[in-house]
Amino acid sequence: MGELVVAIDIGTSKVCVLCGQLNKAGQVETLAKGVAPCLGVRKGLIVDIESVARAITDVLRQIEASAGIKIGSAYINVMGLHVDVFTNRSAVAVSGDNREIQKNDVEKLMTAVRSVEVPEDAQIIDVIPRQFIIDGYGGIAEPIGMVGVNVELEADIVTGKFTSISNIIKCIESAGIKIDGLVISGQALSEMILSPEEMEMGVILIDVGASVTDVSVFKNGRLFFYESVLVGGDHISNDISIGMKIPYADADKIKKDYGLALSSLIQKDQELYVNDINDNTRKRVVISEIIEVIEARVYEIMTLCRDLLNDNRIEFDFGAGVVLTGGGISYFDGNKQIANEVFRLPVRVYPARAYSSQKIESILAEGIVKHVARMGKGKPPYGSDVQMLKNREPAIGISLFRRAIELLKRIF
Repeated sequence: MGELVVAIDIGTSKVCVLCGQLNKAGQVETLAKGVAPCLGVRKGLIVDIESVARAITDVLRQIEASAGIKIGSAYINVMGLHVDVFTNRSAVAVSGDNREIQKNDVEKLMTAVRSVEVPEDAQIIDVIPRQFIIDGYGGIAEPIGMVGVNVELEADIVTGKFTSISNIIKCIESAGIKIDGLVISGQALSEMILSPEEMEMGVILIDVGASVTDVSVFKNGRLFFYESVLVGGDHISNDISIGMKIPYADADKIKKDYGLALSSLIQKDQELYVNDINDNTRKRVVISEIIEVIEARVYEIMTLCRDLLNDNRIEFDFGAGVVLTGGGISYFDGNKQIANEVFRLPVRVYPARAYSSQKIESILAEGIVKHVARMGKGKPPYGSDVQMLKNREPAIGISLFRRAIELLKRIF
C-alpha cells in the first residue's frame, strides 16, 4: 500500500476533495472524499477567493465528520487556461569514482533542467521526466544504479501563470491547509481515462466541463499540448433557456433528462409544458427543437477545439483519435458522431453513463492521486499530511477487515 495522497479538484462548478492511495495493482483506493458546489470560479478563473476557500473548508469538514480524518495538506489541479508545457534538456557528469549513477546525480539533473528562462508572469509548477540518456543511449526510465560517464535528462517543464497560481494558493491557504504540489488537469485525467497505447499512438483528450473545455494532446507517451476554450455544458443550458424562453433550471433539467445531441437520432418527437421565462404561465416546447439547439452548440464546441489545434499547427496524425469526457456533454448520445464529423478521426467517449455521478465528479481527483503516487514512487515521501482522529477507525484498513469478517460469517 502506498502513502496517502489528498487531491483537491477546483472545478468551474464544484470542489472535490479526495484522500486515497495507490494499491499494488495500480488502482486508486479511496479513503474519503467529499464534493461541494462552488460559485467562485468563472470561465476557469478564480474570481472569489473567499467563496472557493469556503467550499473547500465545507468539504474538509464533511470528510472530518464522516471519515474521522484531518487533512493538513493537498495536491491541487491546474486547468489548461493557466499553464504552458515545453521540453528542456540538461546533462551532468557522473560523480562517483566507479561511474555508477547515484541518487544525487539525478537530483542534480532535476535541478539543472529547471534552470530555464520562463516569462515574467509565469513560474515552474512541475517537471515531468521524459527520458534519461546515458552516454548517448536514450529511452531510460530509471538510471540509478546504471554505469556511465555522462547522464542527461529530457523533461517536460510545466509553467503556470503567476496570478492564477497565486490565487489558487490563496484559496488553499485560506482554507487552512498547505499545498504539496500542483498537477495539471490534463495529465491527471490521462491517468484514469487513457491507455498507454493511446498516449503512444497519439490521442486528443477533450474534457468538457461546466464552462471550460480542456484540450490535451498526447503523442509518444507524453503530453505536448494543453489548452482550453471558454465554452462548456452550461452554455448549452443557457442556449436552451434563451432560445426557448424558459427558465435556466428547466432548460438544464430537460438537457440532462434527454441526453441527446443529434436530432437525426430522435425516434419519436415529444412535447413538454414548462414555465415561461417572463411570467407564470405554462408554455409548450418541442423536444426536437431543443435537440437542434444542443446539436448546434456541441458542433461549435468541437469546432473550437479543432480550430485551437489548427491555430497551434498541430498535425492530426493521431492513431488513437479523439477521446471525449467530462460532465458537460459526455453523456449525450450523438456527441461521438459529431466529433467524428468535425475531426475526421476515430472517437471514443469515456462512458459517463456506466458510472454514477459521484464517480464522474471525482475522476480528476483520483487522477491526481494516481499521478502523484506514480511519479513519487521510490522517491522521498510524497504523501499528504493526513491525521486519523482519536477514537475513529481508519476507513481502509479496519473497515475492510470488518467487511471480511461479516462475509465469512454469512458463508459459514
